Amino acid sequence: MTIEHEKTIKKLFAQTSQRKDCSGYHNPEIAARQAEINRITWDFYKNIASSRPVTPSVLDLCCGPAGLQAITKKGPFPARYTGVDIAIRPLREKNNHNVIVASALQLPFASEQFDAVFAIMALHSLYNLPTAIKEAVRVIKPGGHLIIAENGLRMWNLSLMLHCLKEEGLISPAKGFLRKKQIRDSAGFLARSGITPHSYLNVVPLFLGVDVNSLPEIIASHQGNYWQLFQKIQKLHFRNLSSIIKSAGLGITGIGKIAVFKYNQEYKVNPMGRSTETSLANAYENDSPRDRLKGEKSKNGHGPKSYFPVILGTFLKI
Repeated sequence: MTIEHEKTIKKLFAQTSQRKDCSGYHNPEIAARQAEINRITWDFYKNIASSRPVTPSVLDLCCGPAGLQAITKKGPFPARYTGVDIAIRPLREKNNHNVIVASALQLPFASEQFDAVFAIMALHSLYNLPTAIKEAVRVIKPGGHLIIAENGLRMWNLSLMLHCLKEEGLISPAKGFLRKKQIRDSAGFLARSGITPHSYLNVVPLFLGVDVNSLPEIIASHQGNYWQLFQKIQKLHFRNLSSIIKSAGLGITGIGKIAVFKYNQEYKVNPMGRSTETSLANAYENDSPRDRLKGEKSKNGHGPKSYFPVILGTFLKI
């Protein structure tokens, strides 16, 4: 990653943390959803890692407000917590003394220092996944675990990427892809963050494992169907991530799922337990949003507005 890449990413994170539709800093419903995902992920690790030490040392990548920290201190399974985030904001939060500003692509720790490394809803924000996974594996002790909980790209990220491709002349405006509100939102985001469409496109497609020049062909093949394009991008992300994990030589100790339903601004988070799938990619691709939505009701009897899966995975460092 170049210095320019890192500058762009820092600007992205600084502006993203202000969004009410994706930041727990400003939206209590999203904060509650994230807290529940943290708890389920921690429980999943406890149940899978039978050979864990009594008081494990854990590293929380891209920790944000360090919500995992309080969970690791509760119950009969406390841990020594360290969080890292590239943004300065976590340090301003109370009781986050164990959080430091650092890039997940260049961790400031000695090798084999942690019993477990957590990446909860984080990897879709890391624009050099091979380096990020390599760094995580480096700081894990032999017999330790990498724990991933991932939901992939957000819808507004896709709108922003399409807007930037259009502004750079790489795609023509396609009916059904971008509404006026999405264009205004994307243009406003770029203006507030001080990022050009060109700079954005230099970093965002990297996490997919594809070159930016191949994106127009992928987009054209979906003929303006926004939802199908979103699913294609998600699948690319999980396939890329699964391939990187396999290349890192990590052994799979458990795959699971978390079902997240959204009712207006209310979220319902259900742990789905262990899965028989053999990779994060298979777990994502074999999850059916339509089947999950059927029969799901809120307290007042209405169905959810949307559903997305969070794919869990624990991986052993041999």
